[in-house]
Amino acid sequence: FADGSNKYARSSLKMTRLALVAPPVTEVIGTLIAVLVLWVGAWQVLSSGTMTGATLLAFLTLVLRLLQPLKQLSQMRTTAQSSLASAERLFEILDSPAEFQRDPGTRDKAAFERDLRFENVTFAYEDAIVLSGIDLIARKGEVVALVGPSGSG
Repeated sequence: FADGSNKYARSSLKMTRLALVAPPVTEVIGTLIAVLVLWVGAWQVLSSGTMTGATLLAFLTLVLRLLQPLKQLSQMRTTAQSSLASAERLFEILDSPAEFQRDPGTRDKAAFERDLRFENVTFAYEDAIVLSGIDLIARKGEVVALVGPSGSG
């Protein structure tokens, strides 16, 4: 248990660090890209005249609109790793053997060989008798249903 807990703690700490560092880094990279596009575009508009101001503005808008999904993509790795770690822990629990403990005095169930007989059975809720004096035989391999007035058994 201690090894698993330590492994989880290290993994969680690593994921937290990555989650804290990734957004500022992607913001800085995005800002640098926008500044670079603006600088190169301004140079082309002002000195060489190969681009108009409207074209620069349209291109800059396009770049800025593309940066947001790229920033979100960069955070998907963190989310995916966190999800995988959670799934790994869940499957560890699901794959672990069930801890089953019998109550004192219980016995192994006997094999069902022939049939199951109910003789003179009465069943009631608090104030209403539902079954009274019922005899029933359920043979091995049969399906038996008791259906009430509502259609449910």
